[in-house]
Amino acid sequence: MRLLDIIILLVEDDDIVRRQMARLLQADGYKILQAARGDDALTLLDHEDVDLVLSDWKMPGMDGVGVLNYVRTHHPDVPVALVTAYPEGLEQFKPDAILVKPFNADQLRQLIRTLTHKQKA
Repeated sequence: MRLLDIIILLVEDDDIVRRQMARLLQADGYKILQAARGDDALTLLDHEDVDLVLSDWKMPGMDGVGVLNYVRTHHPDVPVALVTAYPEGLEQFKPDAILVKPFNADQLRQLIRTLTHKQKA
């Protein structure tokens, strides 16, 4: 899987955070889809060939765990990383990865490399 072929779905209710992450990852050559709400993410998942989901955990409406459960049921080959400032207890939901806020660009890049490499294997 070439870098330019990787499609990442960002699910984040904070517009500023979502746009900053999208800009960084687009500059790295990834195709980025964006959703501000969990239910919007489900529509994108069902209509796009997504390779990785990065979802905020705590959002109004459907939270990141809801997105994770949907992906596990309907798109089981797609890895999901949950992003949160409060990781306590999150492991019980068994996301592929947890990215703790605040994080830096290198941590985000490493997480994506790790998860997309696992997907290829």
